[in-house]
Amino acid sequence: MSHPDDWQERGELALEAGVSERSAVLLDPNDPIDKVLIEIHNLNRRKRNDYAEDSDPFSNFRRSADQVKDPAGVSVEILIATKQARLRELLWSTKEAMNESTRDTLLDRAVYSCIGVALFDEGAYEGGR
Repeated sequence: MSHPDDWQERGELALEAGVSERSAVLLDPNDPIDKVLIEIHNLNRRKRNDYAEDSDPFSNFRRSADQVKDPAGVSVEILIATKQARLRELLWSTKEAMNESTRDTLLDRAVYSCIGVALFDEGAYEGGR
């Protein structure tokens, strides 16, 4: 799919794809926050392809949670905690990152946070308010 530069053209493509004008969100790759949001979205889609069933983007979280008899939200929170521990190690130790940069860790943590919100919204955090 091409990436049109014109905002109107992007909106028209969204409408053609069945996205209503009210729900279409156009991100500007020149805006620093939008640029990161685009990257987070793309990272999630790539990883989802490797980890989740096509019919359920959260299937891997549900399966890992089932193995330890916890809600799927707990699975996400453990991964966020793991990323947070890694980030702490990257930022405050003298070790050099060998496999995943600090930036990669931040992006992964952001993806997990988005997944957590989506799972929370569908009730996958037992007792959540």
